[in-house]
Amino acid sequence: MGLRVTKLNYYFDTIITLDDVSHAKPHPEPVIKAMNAMSANAQSTLMVGDNSHDIEAGKHAGVKTAGVAWSLKGRDKLLAYRPSYMLEDMQDLLEITGV
Repeated sequence: MGLRVTKLNYYFDTIITLDDVSHAKPHPEPVIKAMNAMSANAQSTLMVGDNSHDIEAGKHAGVKTAGVAWSLKGRDKLLAYRPSYMLEDMQDLLEITGV
């Protein structure tokens, strides 16, 4: 709903919400469902998240993960879940993805 209200939904090809899955994060189902919808594979997928459930879901799905340091939970809390990357700034995604 937040994406629709802010009109940001037009920037996403695939959106998976709690209503679309039987098992919420940290279960891998949301990540796997998104990968299937985009014909992606685990090697080419990065799960970016602002809480432990995002990092755990990505790991359970076998994908690389990135925590966002500016999250409400905070950098140190997310680092405890050992994400593949820690984003200090959104532009860090450009370096990670090689864009």
